[in-house]
Amino acid sequence: MSSPSGARKCHVQKIESEEFQFYLIEDKSRGGQVITSVTKDGPAYRGGLKNGDRIISINGKNVQSKSHNKIVSIIRKCEPTNEITFSLIDSEKDPNTPKPKPQKTSSNSVGDARPRICRMKKKNNSFGFFLGRFCSL
Repeated sequence: MSSPSGARKCHVQKIESEEFQFYLIEDKSRGGQVITSVTKDGPAYRGGLKNGDRIISINGKNVQSKSHNKIVSIIRKCEPTNEITFSLIDSEKDPNTPKPKPQKTSSNSVGDARPRICRMKKKNNSFGFFLGRFCSL
C-alpha cells in the first residue's frame, strides 16, 4: 500500500518516565488505526500527533493492513529508544474518511432560516409539550 497524498511525518520522543499520552482505536469506516485523546503538552502532542490522525506507517514500515494489537505491539517495542516516527493523515485529507450524506430539506425551506407559522390547538388544557427546562416562568 502506498502513502496517500497529504500524509505527514511526526517524530515523537519521550523521557523514560513518560507515556506517549495518546490512545489508538480501530476505525472500520476509515480502514485503519486512528489516534485519539492526545494529551496537551504530552510527548505525542509535542511530536505533532492530532486527534483523528490515521496511522499509515511506523518507523518507515507501512502498517495500514496490520491489526490493532500488532500496531500497539510495534509502538510498545520502541521503549528502549523512547522515540518513534509516524506517517499520518488527518481526517480532512484522508481519502478513506466517509463523506457526510447531504441533509434532506423540505421543499418550502430556504436554508432553514425562514420563520414558520405553526397553528397549534390546545387540548385538555395543554398543548402537549413542556418548556419548563428551556425557559423560566
